[in-house]
Amino acid sequence: MMKNIFYLIAVFFFVSQVTAQETVLQYLSGTDKDHTVAWDFMCTKGRKSGSWSKIPVPSNWELQGFGTFNYYQDTQNPDEQGLYKYRFTVAPQHAGKKVFIVFDGAMTDAEIKINGQAAGPIHQGGFYQFKYDITALIQFGKPNLLEATISKHSSNNSINRAERKADFWLFGGLFRPVYLEIMPQTRIERVAIDAQANGVFNLQVFANTSARQTIEAQVYQLNGKPVDGAFFLRVGDSVLHHQFNHHRLWNPEEPNLYYVSVYIKEGNKIIHTIKQRFGFRTAELRKQDGFYVNGKKIIFKGVCRHSEWPESGRTLSRQVHLMDIKAIKDMNMNAVRMSHYPPDKEFLDLCDSLGLFVLDELTGWQAAYDTTVGRKLVKELVVRDVNHPSVVIWDNGNEGGWNRALDNDYALYDPQKRLVIHPWERFNGTNTKHYPDFKYIQNEVANPKEVFFPTEFMHGLFDGGHGAALEDFWNEMMKHPYAAGGFLWSLHDEGVKRSDRHDSIDVAGNMAPDGIVGPYREKEGSFYTIKELWSPVYIDSKIPFANQLSIENRYLYTNLSKLSFEWRTVHYPAAKESVTKPSSLQKGVLKPLLLAPGEKGFLSIPINNDHAADAVYLVALTDKRDTVCSWSWALQPPSQYLHNLTNPSKKPGLTIKEDAQVLTVICDGINYTFDKQTGFLQKVFNGTKPVSFGAGPSLAGSKQVLHQFTSISHGTEYLVTPTYDGDSLQVKWIFESGKLPRLDYGYMVKDTADFMGIGFSYPEEKITGMKWLGRGPYRVWKNRLKGQQFGVWQKAYNNTINGESWIYPEFKGWHSELYWIQLQNTEANFIVYTDQPDIYLQMLKPAKPKAAGNNNTSPAFPETNIGFMHGISAIGTKFQSAELMGPQSRRNVQNRNHSFMGTLYFDFR
Repeated sequence: MMKNIFYLIAVFFFVSQVTAQETVLQYLSGTDKDHTVAWDFMCTKGRKSGSWSKIPVPSNWELQGFGTFNYYQDTQNPDEQGLYKYRFTVAPQHAGKKVFIVFDGAMTDAEIKINGQAAGPIHQGGFYQFKYDITALIQFGKPNLLEATISKHSSNNSINRAERKADFWLFGGLFRPVYLEIMPQTRIERVAIDAQANGVFNLQVFANTSARQTIEAQVYQLNGKPVDGAFFLRVGDSVLHHQFNHHRLWNPEEPNLYYVSVYIKEGNKIIHTIKQRFGFRTAELRKQDGFYVNGKKIIFKGVCRHSEWPESGRTLSRQVHLMDIKAIKDMNMNAVRMSHYPPDKEFLDLCDSLGLFVLDELTGWQAAYDTTVGRKLVKELVVRDVNHPSVVIWDNGNEGGWNRALDNDYALYDPQKRLVIHPWERFNGTNTKHYPDFKYIQNEVANPKEVFFPTEFMHGLFDGGHGAALEDFWNEMMKHPYAAGGFLWSLHDEGVKRSDRHDSIDVAGNMAPDGIVGPYREKEGSFYTIKELWSPVYIDSKIPFANQLSIENRYLYTNLSKLSFEWRTVHYPAAKESVTKPSSLQKGVLKPLLLAPGEKGFLSIPINNDHAADAVYLVALTDKRDTVCSWSWALQPPSQYLHNLTNPSKKPGLTIKEDAQVLTVICDGINYTFDKQTGFLQKVFNGTKPVSFGAGPSLAGSKQVLHQFTSISHGTEYLVTPTYDGDSLQVKWIFESGKLPRLDYGYMVKDTADFMGIGFSYPEEKITGMKWLGRGPYRVWKNRLKGQQFGVWQKAYNNTINGESWIYPEFKGWHSELYWIQLQNTEANFIVYTDQPDIYLQMLKPAKPKAAGNNNTSPAFPETNIGFMHGISAIGTKFQSAELMGPQSRRNVQNRNHSFMGTLYFDFR
């Protein structure tokens, strides 16, 4: 017992001693957007300028009601400044130690004074961490005055070209934390780690020590368990070396991390110690081969991410970082590109721990820093971020914004010698072309020269790009022998909440609404398309369901035995029922599937068809119960839902009323009125209320000239048959008491067409919602069909315009695999049934974004607004029309001798 007590006392003494020698952080500001400290502040121009008040720090002052908003260029009040004051005290027990003041980010030029004296030269560059030694300027135990003058526009023109003439919001302020580092005079300044996949561990220690002092290091698991023994800096060496043999590697699928404690010791006394987290991994480019991590050729499934939140600009929080990383990983991505500047430190910490490859970027949107200031900023970037295992590549600027004189500077501070690229350029063994069209991809596949990974592609302006055409692009890109994936542009719409515009969200017209998610991370339809297309568990949902499914493991490192597969069959409620949730019939969990990365196999689902299920659902889950991907298949044809449809009525029977202008068929108490000049259904009266459904069927995209209008009794049926000039459209209405009215139709398409089908019209202002059986809940495009699930869906009317409003899923647009729809309205709800599984629903016509500069992201729609289609339009990107985006994006083409046939049933009861 006494031995245990002595041991605990000894451990406590050692831990206390170590803790006492660690660097002390004293925050002068808050830590993020949700935890701030009020400082004195005055803005010199713009809103609320010219007088002293308070501002939360950290923050961008525009989002706090001060100054001027600018996007792309400081066109208004370019000489705007923010003046800050804050008083702080350093405890007297720290006298004799070194005190540094650290700024994690200040936009853009920062002049810092302590007690009226300059802390050092003005720092220039808005996205970088910098510090000053203020030991000689402060008074210990007494109040000290910090003054900061922050200029949005730099006195260095190359900084303005690199940072403040760019396709993003241009803010000002102390937008990241400000704090003191307090440490002994003899201290470790920093470390730089090269922890390789083979267990070789090299540790550069930057410290000021004397001859009688030693440097020692010990590696630990994150739970505090030591790994091997301590190792020391040998005499004459500047780097600590050690060989580990039982280490676990870092990769985005298994982000194993360790930390190293580094000590300066004098005898047994610890003078100073620091901790640094790291991971064992090796990242390398193999020219004319690929990009490798831990000896494995990898494929980047990535996205570009701005650091921005609508209410706080570039001042973020752990919650926002987690939200973004969760969204990225939920889409089955494994990589993120920092665009176009280094992110918060905490974001990289989370990429390390949760698992994402990172491309870390020096700012330079389309113009570069000069060499003098650029060299300082490269050092600040690399020194801060060098030990993150998630960072695998350095981006030296963007789209021409690179200073080639800086290319070799990264290696000066990076013992891992990471790859340096020029995003957009063929450089250093890579081709990172931005926004290639499909033909460019084909040419690259046919003539491979460099490792190929576009660092921006599938531009996501409004609802275009991203998931649209991604399947064609990705399949072609994967044919490239040196493929390394790519990065979509971009993660979220970069919108800011403008207090000067009634708190509206401003996305700078068509400059910033480029995201897969909205400003508050609202999910667009592409989110789910990407999730399915980039799923590491690949099952082609377009292939009809069979009990044995072909499956492919597209993970880089993970065996599918680590996943679980769960399935269930369901029965859907009928169209007239008020519920949408299906009832479960069968369910089960499949045996673990032993399938290594890159291997293909089969997944067997033991469905008993005796239950006559409507659909089957399959989901792949991680060991943490996160959904990797979901798939669903209809098991019954649409005709199955028509077998038991009858039309019971209090007024059974069939009568006809006719004059020179109209024909009215009264079937079971419901009036169907036809215009004899056009052949169209004109209106419906359900016995108690009018229903303004009609103006059809018309052939979408074509104008018909009525040749003849005939109506005739045929046994118990009454037939209405308009015929049109030519052979483009055939129509036959069939009415029979006790049954739903039926429309048989057929048509031919003799040329290419944006869309193919028939349509009706209904007043948009009377529509309140819809319920349907089909794929949903999001709309689709011809080149963005995947990601939606089969089921009964309900959504209320909205007029969402992607990138200008963010109520999702959108109401208007194409919806796939329609079985039936209930159109909800202010008159009387009604239902339309189909008898084919390949019908698309047209629900109204999406409005063109007001800021659209072209029609690439506003595809063609019919003039009618309720349509039943065999072919639909594709969507393009900001820079390319759909026609340039691959086979799925081209106009519908049909054989001249092929006719489309269909049948619809109408229930107006």
